[in-house]
Amino acid sequence: MSSLQQARLLQRLDQDDIATQGQLQHWLQQEMGVVYSQSGISVLLSRLKVKLKTGRPVNVRKDQVGEATFKKTSLS
Repeated sequence: MSSLQQARLLQRLDQDDIATQGQLQHWLQQEMGVVYSQSGISVLLSRLKVKLKTGRPVNVRKDQVGEATFKKTSLS
């Protein structure tokens, strides 16, 4: 991949609509005409230092009032 194609790929990944390596593989083939195997996609992403970004889970029974009180009274 050229550096221009890599920059375009990184911009596309910032849009958050490609969630899996399979979707990325399909997009690369359709948009850029570049064919990668599954392991090739994995190597490409690691070379570009792209990691899956996910939020941390939040407990549904979280005590938000208690948390706010604790933050106000904590010595940190």
